Amino acid sequence: MGVGRMACGWLCPFGFLQDGMKKISKRVVPLPAWMGNLKYASLVVLAIALPFLLDESWFSRLCPAGAVEGALPWVAGVALKVPGSRGMSLETMVGTSFWIKMAILVFFLVTMVYVKRPFCRTSCPMGAVFSLFNKMSLVRLKVDPEGCTQCNFCRDVCPVDLVAYRQVDSPECIKCLECTKCPKGAIKVTLTPGGRL
Repeated sequence: MGVGRMACGWLCPFGFLQDGMKKISKRVVPLPAWMGNLKYASLVVLAIALPFLLDESWFSRLCPAGAVEGALPWVAGVALKVPGSRGMSLETMVGTSFWIKMAILVFFLVTMVYVKRPFCRTSCPMGAVFSLFNKMSLVRLKVDPEGCTQCNFCRDVCPVDLVAYRQVDSPECIKCLECTKCPKGAIKVTLTPGGRL
């Protein structure tokens, strides 16, 4: 029994960073729907095919989340000579792939200010895997068509820019449950053992 992309909405530190960056600007730039499919390409090509063919983890070399959560702390530790970093040198850690990763991170940091969760929606292979199970999730959303006035409150609060009354339990939904704060009480969370395909 799974919970689909609920981990993305509640546990992911990079998702938390994206939500925080989005608060810098009130302007929301919508993403074309087709861009949501790019994360599946990222999963297949960067996370599965290239590591299998080249015996090297290419997604980790490029991942901006890895830059924030791994590369930058390691480099900072070596630069500041913190305990545990002996034997490491900046020359061996900071090369071309490091700067490519930093450029990708900067691109996403800028994009986060205007686009809701751009990395989650277009590039994250884990999000791609979890999204395949959203329809089978134990945690589901239910929209009351009579109570819903289509005021778009749900879209305004949704971190991935979904309209709940049109896209309930979409593969993109990260199940953060923000939409259940609907002022009309038209969106409820339900527990559905077994879910459905």
